Formats: sequence, C-alpha cells, structure tokens
Amino acid sequence: MNAEELAQAIKALALELGFAAVGITSSEPPPHLDIYSKWLAQGYHGEMGYMAEPRSVYLRSNPAELLPGCQSVIVLAARYPAPPPHPQPRSQGERGKDVSPLSLSNTERREQLHQALSSKEEDYPSPFGRGSKEDEIDHRPPSSSAEEPPISSPSLSRPDGTPSPLSKGDGSEGLSGRVAAYAWGKDYHVVLRQRMEDLMQRLQEKAERTIAYRCFTDSAPILERELAQRAGLGWIGKNTCLIHPHFGSYLFLAEIFTDLPLPPDPPFLPDRCGTCQRCIQACPTQCILPNRTLDARRCLSYLTIEHKSTLPSELRAKLGDWVFGCDICQQVCPWNQRVSASPSFPEFLPQPKRARLPLVEILSLSRAEFKQQFRLSPLSRPKWRGLSRNSAVVLGNLIRQNPSLQPRVAEFLIQALQSHPDPLVRQHLAWSLAQVGAPIAQQALKDHLQVETDPLVKAEIETLLQ
Repeated sequence: MNAEELAQAIKALALELGFAAVGITSSEPPPHLDIYSKWLAQGYHGEMGYMAEPRSVYLRSNPAELLPGCQSVIVLAARYPAPPPHPQPRSQGERGKDVSPLSLSNTERREQLHQALSSKEEDYPSPFGRGSKEDEIDHRPPSSSAEEPPISSPSLSRPDGTPSPLSKGDGSEGLSGRVAAYAWGKDYHVVLRQRMEDLMQRLQEKAERTIAYRCFTDSAPILERELAQRAGLGWIGKNTCLIHPHFGSYLFLAEIFTDLPLPPDPPFLPDRCGTCQRCIQACPTQCILPNRTLDARRCLSYLTIEHKSTLPSELRAKLGDWVFGCDICQQVCPWNQRVSASPSFPEFLPQPKRARLPLVEILSLSRAEFKQQFRLSPLSRPKWRGLSRNSAVVLGNLIRQNPSLQPRVAEFLIQALQSHPDPLVRQHLAWSLAQVGAPIAQQALKDHLQVETDPLVKAEIETLLQ
C-alpha cells in the first residue's frame, strides 16, 4: 500500500470503529508555541506545575520526539454525551442575531468566513484540558474486566454510632452536585486507547507490515487541539475548546504518532466563532479572556479537578452545584445546540449516579471506598480529598439557596466537621457550615475552634467568625 492508500485505510477503519472524525497532520513543531510559553509566564496554569517543567515544554515544542522516526500524527475525535443546553446569554457582539450555524444564510456564511480568513486575531490554543494526567497515571487497561461499581449508600452515622440526621430516605438524596458530561461514562483514557490499539492492529493486518506507533489521549505533553486544527478537525473557539463544524465541542481527542509518511490533511482555517461572545459572558468566574486565553486559575474545571489545595474563598460560591468540572461555556455555544446527544462508544453512556453525585454520600466515603467506586472513572482524578472538598463547598452553596434544608444539613455538617479525617475537607466543611444562617452553626464553629489542631482549619474558622 502506498501512502495515500494507507491514509484512506486509516480513515475508513477509524470511522468503522466508531470514531466521529479523523484527520492526519505532520509531526512538525507547533507554530503557536510562543503563545503557550506566554501563557505559562503569566501563571495561568495555576498549580499545574508539570506543564512548565522543562521536559514537558520541550516535548510540546518537539512532538516528534515522542516516537523515534515519527513522521505523521493521526488525530481522532470521539463524541461524549451532550448535556442539556444552558440558558443562553445574548452577546452584545451579536447585535441581536443568532450565530447558530443552522440559522445563517448563505450570504452570512460567506461574510463570516471572509471575516475569519482576513482576521489577524491568533488562535490561542490553551493547553489546559480535561484534567491532564501526564506523567501521573498509568492509563493501561486494568487487568480486571470487572464493571465499575455504582456508588453505594454508606452507613451515615454520628460518632457515637446513632443514625445521621441525613440518612437515606429523608430527602438528602436531592443534595447532589453536577458533573461535567465527559465524566459520566467510563474513563476515556482506557476506552480510547483500546480503540486506537484496535485500529492499528487492523491497519497492520491490512498493510501486511509492522508499523511503529504510540497512542495518546490527554496523557502526554501535546498541544492536542492545535494538532486537531492542523488535521482539519475544527477550529479553536474563544472558550479554547476545539469545535467541529458538525459535532460541536463535546469531543474527546486522541492521537496516534506513527513512522508512516502519510499525506497531511489541509488545516481547518476559518474561525467560525464570529462576533459571538456567549461563552465569555456565561462563564461564572470570567476565566475566558477576550484574546482566546483561559485563566485556568479561575476555571471551575481546573478548581474542582486540578487545584489540589484550598479553594479561593471568593470563588467558592461561583461553583454553584458543580462538584466536578463545568460545561457552561460549551452549553451556551451555538455550535452545540443541535449536536447529537449520543456518544461514539457505549462506554461513554452515563453510568448510575454519575451525572449528579450525592454529596452526603461522597463526604461519607473512606479513601478505600472512594478508590473502589471511582477506579474506572475520570472522577478519580481529584482523588478522595479533592472530591470531598468540592462536595463540602457545593453543599454549602445548596443550603444557602434553600434555607428549609439548613436545620438538618447543619447537624450533618457539624458531625462531619468533628469527625472528617482530612484537614483540607474540614476547612471547607467549616465554610459550608458558616453558610447556615442559624445560631447553632456559629456556636458549632466556636466550639470546634477550641478542639481543632490543624492551623489551616483554625485560620479558616477564625476568619469566618470575624
């Protein structure tokens, strides 16, 4: 098979296996690396220090180094379930017009394309992704083929063993936190890696030769969205997500680096965001900057997944009921309003109790229970303490919005503050308890201050009592 035949075979196999889109690009250095370096210099990566490590920066600037003899990169896209649309803000830049691709006339399409091609505004590919796990987690499929267990209902009890005021059946099941749609199913690292391995095995059989390759999906220091744009899969939107003209942005990206000298596809050049600013206006923390830069330090996805320490007090209320990730900037995007809600692979279908997590149950899980229940899920990324911290904050946000829940929830929070083993979680439980507008909460904070030994928690309570 010649190079052109190999490229066509790759694309046919990818679509046959269920991928939504596939393109091919070269392994040459990315043209926007200076923008990435500037992003790092401004500190927008927050606590994700691995992004600024010299080897990480080097590999992002020299992707071919990931595979000796690499000549081409096969870029694949897979759909995950689309959540319901978010209430749409009307962008001032739209001047009253709906920029949905399905509502534009042919003239408007031509004008928009001309504007995009003549614009000097750069595509600013943010390297911040869906919880990049590079150099931290082994993404090989587990040896066990056991299904991921649903969240159990732990026995919630007081320290003396008597039932908790928020035992199952009293309405506490309604106290749940939202989860970003990409995490509703099984771990995409495992699922996509297996599909890519299947693709390459079939390709080698068809080509009757051994092919050198490496597979990645959010698992190596790669500017994935830039590679996808170069491979013709879409453009990088103002929210820094890759947007495909037919599938929107609810996509997982995956890459196969190979020694095959494949003909590259033309890059996707138009910027079809036009004058729309819906994602910028809808972001609850204003982390999307006008120049297509994402300040990850303020992004809810970063805060709930990658940020490992204390959540900034001024941003806790902004979490609302988001306990893991955030979809708002994608939910308001006109290009996502009529995309298919079905995923590319059945493994991405929502698992039980994954679209919303029961907060009381999460706060009652031990480390071992957490590890067992989320071991095959992206929800394992923030680890036990991170998801517990997030649950504490969301619980505070919910009870502040619904005062009728406060008497029962306050008692649970008091007990959790007294007994939770992790000081970071206790710190945020104290904040959550302070959202209860009742004297019992204030007194409980004062009482706990007398027995708390961790300086972080003590400082939090002292600030809350001022």
